[in-house]
Amino acid sequence: MKNFLRIISFVALFAFVAFAPFVTFAAAGDIVMNEIAWSGTKPDDTDEWIELKNNTSGTVSFEGWVLKALSDGRPTILLVGSISAGGFYLIERTADSVVSDIAGDFVGSFGQYGNVANTGEDLVLLDASGAAVDEVRFASGWPAGTAGPDYFSMERIDSKKDGSLASNWASNNGIKRNGKDAVGNAINGTPKQENSVYNNPPPPSSPDSSSSPSSSSSASSPSSPSYPIYPPLGVDAGSDKTVLVGSSVSFSGSAVGINGALLLDARFLWNFGDGTLKEGKTWEYVYYFPGTYTAALTVSSGPYSGSDTAIITAIVPMLTIKNTQTGEDGFITIVNGADKELDLGGMIFRDSAGVQFIIPKNTFILAKGNVTFPNRVSGVLKSGGTVALFDAVGRVIREQTQTVGEQARTAERIETKSSKSVVKVLPPSGAQTLNAGGETSDIGSETSITESIPDASQETAAASMSQNTTFGISKTSLFFGASVLIGLVSAAGFFLLKTFL
Repeated sequence: MKNFLRIISFVALFAFVAFAPFVTFAAAGDIVMNEIAWSGTKPDDTDEWIELKNNTSGTVSFEGWVLKALSDGRPTILLVGSISAGGFYLIERTADSVVSDIAGDFVGSFGQYGNVANTGEDLVLLDASGAAVDEVRFASGWPAGTAGPDYFSMERIDSKKDGSLASNWASNNGIKRNGKDAVGNAINGTPKQENSVYNNPPPPSSPDSSSSPSSSSSASSPSSPSYPIYPPLGVDAGSDKTVLVGSSVSFSGSAVGINGALLLDARFLWNFGDGTLKEGKTWEYVYYFPGTYTAALTVSSGPYSGSDTAIITAIVPMLTIKNTQTGEDGFITIVNGADKELDLGGMIFRDSAGVQFIIPKNTFILAKGNVTFPNRVSGVLKSGGTVALFDAVGRVIREQTQTVGEQARTAERIETKSSKSVVKVLPPSGAQTLNAGGETSDIGSETSITESIPDASQETAAASMSQNTTFGISKTSLFFGASVLIGLVSAAGFFLLKTFL
């Protein structure tokens, strides 16, 4: 038995010594995400693939390794097999036909509902112990690569530099490519091959450059690779603007290529400055709270990209319902208390009968100006009642408590000193008001606010009471108190006289 154990121990030791040089335990940066086809391929945008690269001189086993998204775990990829020294490892989502002419090292699910989001991801590569070996953090948007129609992959420029640096990534250059998609088209990427943007000399800075290709090549050394420098696209995110909180804001981007031609098929990615990302050339967007936001637009096409920003100042509406008149020939007049011209588009009038009117886009109100809306256009107040103004997300901006006719009758009642009440009509249950600080509060529908208007007799009684009081104490109370005090002093004097005489 002892001899058997010695033999087993010897074999295990021999295997470790023999194969240890060929299996390496990775440290941070040894294995990296080298290329990411986040947009898929032309036949199917779900045909995503990722390439890993081994920066070491030894084989690394992937047993227990995971590549996943930090935010929601989608994707989560449980790696298998190993990666050879200085080699590449191809991950294909769902099927080996994603890159049809190159066998995948991992082919399968990216986890339940797993995919690489087109809007960006924070990806991490974890070894069997759970330690991070590489990270690619671009949840706010991919710095390179494109979606349709070209589907360029995103390539790492230097595999030994930080994977979360946007400047260390570029789109495939469209010249050096490798692999075929599911229907045989050339893939705009380099799966299982050195990236197109790695160790490539930059293009000449000008057509009359005196530097020759040979002198440029001899000046470069393998340890100090140079990278292609692509001129930026001309991108326009639109002008700076002041908008109303709760109103609909139009965003329309544009981009021109290096030849000055308008780009129609480029990828447009908006970051509205409040945590919201949207992809597309044009958007209608609503800012819910006041503040100054930087709306950033990034446009990419092939290996080229560019960006621009617009400053959006969102202010709380200073709008007042000044006058209204019910009936077919009536109207609603609102006043702008701000010193900026504003677009009222998306604001909503709603009367007490439930009829509402959405103010069209590009309905402008001048600074300190007013706008009148005819009832025959808006459709509200045709049957009487009152009206309230809401923002585009349903929060109350202003309520009108009386019509013009009711205001006149109220004034008449006050003049005659008749005792009446003015009842304030509240908006529907669940509505919210927006105050000057940008805060909202819920409003109930079952409570009304009644303000009492005093009549003449009440005012006379109040005046009489005021004349017969001093510091809030009636004259009767003062007289009674003085009488009691005099009685006490007299009694004390009588007691003293009796004691000493």
